[in-house]
Amino acid sequence: MKIIAYVIRPAEGGMLKHLLDLLGRLDRERFTPIVLSPPGNNLEEPLRRLGVELIEVDIADKPNLARDVGSITRLATALTAVGPNIIHAHSNKATLLVEMAARRASLEARVVFSVHNFPSYRATRGFKKVISSLAMRRVINGADAVIAVSGSLKNSLVENERVNPAKISVVHNGIDGDGFRPVKETDKRRFRTDLGLPEGVPIVGAVGRLVPSKGMDVLIHAAPELVHKFPGLKVVIVGSGPMQQSLRATAAGLGLNRDIIFTGHVDDLRPYYSLFDVFVLPTTLEAFGMTAVEAMLAGCPVVASRTGGLLEIVVNRETGLLVPPGDPSSLAVAIRAQLSDTRTARRMSGRAQTDARLRFSLERMVAETEAIYDTL
Repeated sequence: MKIIAYVIRPAEGGMLKHLLDLLGRLDRERFTPIVLSPPGNNLEEPLRRLGVELIEVDIADKPNLARDVGSITRLATALTAVGPNIIHAHSNKATLLVEMAARRASLEARVVFSVHNFPSYRATRGFKKVISSLAMRRVINGADAVIAVSGSLKNSLVENERVNPAKISVVHNGIDGDGFRPVKETDKRRFRTDLGLPEGVPIVGAVGRLVPSKGMDVLIHAAPELVHKFPGLKVVIVGSGPMQQSLRATAAGLGLNRDIIFTGHVDDLRPYYSLFDVFVLPTTLEAFGMTAVEAMLAGCPVVASRTGGLLEIVVNRETGLLVPPGDPSSLAVAIRAQLSDTRTARRMSGRAQTDARLRFSLERMVAETEAIYDTL
């Protein structure tokens, strides 16, 4: 029986879901999981349901010398008490702290580093970018195994951080397909009424954090052409984030107050996917694209940006449509095509649903992760 300590920084959305999905299917006859997490991740209840021990350790999201030194000390103490065979850290910040803590505590545990996103320092310049890149290289070189959620992310690490490609395994995120089975028509109508969406009008939906990289502003700038072509059309943007007010202002400036609906944060996305006539992921850079897979499983016609891991999920003109990132005009053309040619859209979404079940299952993700543990 191997003890695996999972260490995660302050997170939300996809990273936490990934961790919980992995723990929920982990072979408990071979592995005993323990989670080390900051209190703000609110993992107490979900981990209790899974029967997984939680040790709360303060970990700052951003660089913070005083807190980071304290985190290393507390991690060293906790990891010494746990005595793990493997430490699986999520994010470069968590892995950097783990490596320092393991060295301080003289632990012989193997370290696995999961990379979920393109490094944020790619958008910076100068000294900060150099230092951040050097820190990333140290983290990768110090880990015994590295997991990237897409081939695109792996290629980026190899090219930009000069990492030996043999050290990085690609394990695509997995999703429980049973959680996205069709919603009953009666429930769909009731949900549509609750949102104030008229019957018979097209619904274009997007799901994601309201941050620059998700490209929600691109979708908003594509909306006037769509509303003109399809009177009554509604754009539903599901999610929260720091750009919420600016996106609302952009919509208002385009005269789209009544045409674009912001729902805020939503825990259960399944009813929303059931309403969307087209699902849009207009992101400018995406390491994987979990919501695209969810939409495919739910049977939504998909339009997504031709970038990052999305190229490994959507096959253009076969399981969805891909468009250049940051191009409202091209985005509008693709959405219009999916709404106008419903026969082709249904054919592609049917293929997409089958493809997503085959290639992005939760069982496959867990099995590939466990295989990496076995190599250590």
